[in-house]
Amino acid sequence: MVSEPVPDPELGAALVSLELADLRLRPWWAAHWVAAGLGGERLAELAGLGGVEREVSDLWPLALAELGVATPVVGARRTAAPWMARQVLEGRRDLPWLQRELWPYREDTTDDDEALDGVVYAVDELLGLLERAELARRPPRRRRGLLWRGRVPEVSEQQERESRALVDAVVVALADGGVEAAAAVLDARSAGTVGGR
Repeated sequence: MVSEPVPDPELGAALVSLELADLRLRPWWAAHWVAAGLGGERLAELAGLGGVEREVSDLWPLALAELGVATPVVGARRTAAPWMARQVLEGRRDLPWLQRELWPYREDTTDDDEALDGVVYAVDELLGLLERAELARRPPRRRRGLLWRGRVPEVSEQQERESRALVDAVVVALADGGVEAAAAVLDARSAGTVGGR
């Protein structure tokens, strides 16, 4: 049914909160959590459903409460960020998706996380620089009989290489060590300790 590993309850709650998971997976996850010896009656009841029943949504917060996971989920973006970065590293999603899903002013996010927001804004700047480099390489377009490239600021090959390497390093750090690790990569770069990255 699913090729991804079953998330732990906290991550599962965050993925559902951010609408990043198929809601029909909740009973399947619950069955795995029950098999792992977690939860109680509500979780077992949820595990016995098929995924499309109305009761799934009613039982979900009750089952999470049995597991010690509060709803609504606070800090869902931070909790899900490493999972999202792994999606990019595994080729399931692209960087713009990661950026969009982690953006701090989405309507469905209420968490206030300065460290995560700083990582998101820095990656946004780097992706903008890479986009400008790509635009500068495109041949000029014809517009009303004239060649037109538009105004694209110059981006050196070195800036492009360094930016790409830094974005890659941030995504790997986010996947492996979470927000603090990604922020540390950016801090090291801004302090000038990451040569060429």
